[in-house]
Amino acid sequence: MTIVVLLQIAHLSAADFAQRIQDPSHPLSFFFFNGLTFLLVLVGFAGAIFLGPPKEPGRCHWRLDLGEAFAAGLGRMGRRAGRP
Repeated sequence: MTIVVLLQIAHLSAADFAQRIQDPSHPLSFFFFNGLTFLLVLVGFAGAIFLGPPKEPGRCHWRLDLGEAFAAGLGRMGRRAGRP
């Protein structure tokens, strides 16, 4: 969407360009820009995956004792507030 705004500010696009790419009655521009947006989201996810630190497969797991972790967090909050 930033590209569309910059094109409109520079007067390089039609006046109703933003409206046309959001209107499904113009299928070519509508689906092209929806696909482009989806592609940019996927590229962002791929970049985040590849730029992140590598992990060992055994370290990528969820903790199932969320209730215990939540209770421990509440206990720490109480101590921080000056409560016993």
